[in-house]
Amino acid sequence: MKTEHNPEDAAPLLPQAVRHELAQEDPAEQQKLLRAWRLAGHLHLAEPDDDHFRRLGRSVWANLDAALLDEAPARSPLRLVRPTAVRVMAVAATLALLFAAGLFLWNRSAPITVTAAPGEVAEVTLPDGSRVELNSGATLSYPEAFGVDARNVKLDGEGFFEVEKGTRPFVVETFNARTTVLGTSFAVRAWQDEVQPATVVTVASGAVRLANTRDEAAVTLRPGQTSRLEADATAPTAADDVNVERALGWRTGALLFVDQPLGKILREVERRFAVEIEVQPQALETEVLTVLIEHPTSAASILEDLSASYRRYGFRATPGGFELYRTD
Repeated sequence: MKTEHNPEDAAPLLPQAVRHELAQEDPAEQQKLLRAWRLAGHLHLAEPDDDHFRRLGRSVWANLDAALLDEAPARSPLRLVRPTAVRVMAVAATLALLFAAGLFLWNRSAPITVTAAPGEVAEVTLPDGSRVELNSGATLSYPEAFGVDARNVKLDGEGFFEVEKGTRPFVVETFNARTTVLGTSFAVRAWQDEVQPATVVTVASGAVRLANTRDEAAVTLRPGQTSRLEADATAPTAADDVNVERALGWRTGALLFVDQPLGKILREVERRFAVEIEVQPQALETEVLTVLIEHPTSAASILEDLSASYRRYGFRATPGGFELYRTD
């Protein structure tokens, strides 16, 4: 005995793009489309993966044949007579929904990824014309369909964004935050593996909204302001004034840190010059320092400056890079 599905109950089980496609049709057409989707055996495509969609193309015809054969007695006493007109309608309707699902999965497909090499600043121009500069070691990813339904990118590391104005918000997702804009220039720093990890946003022009990953507890930032969301915090800090030129010094190759943990500074040196720096004892990484070097030439020269400025530090070369140690 077959159980009929109420389209009102079925619609929430479909992908958002498919529900959007259905909403464009009148109620009668919605009934037909939902029935065809059910006949194809894909009513529960709520959270498909990419492999699922590839399998749809291979299986839809077989599923439709089997389903329509099963329903044939209700329309004809001959078991092997297939209702051609109904089959054509079902196939056409199913393809319409598959197209909508395809758009949905296109946005979920493997993203385009760009990583800045050690010692380099990578420049990326997105499909909407927005530009991104990535600091050494930073990674930016975005879907092939960027801008079709949304303008979302993911950032691991540090980048400077110049966003073109558009009707859709531009969203930068990091490991613990969402930064939303319409058109502005700003920097985002979000190294998940560094000492005291946080997402830090600095605004050069326009305005941005920094919130947690649930898009809650937001703060709005204006030019010359900054805010940070610590890894274990639920809300970003209040907007604070900042020296934008200093905060963006990495864009010109400078190494500028004011009252920052030694570990954070050394991770930047590692990314910049593709070396490994061990710290002994490891507790030194939490010591707060100020390092202002306009044109660093090598990891060794930076460690020399640290040793000269802070005489409690010494360093030596190792097979993989360097070791920084305490001398007192």
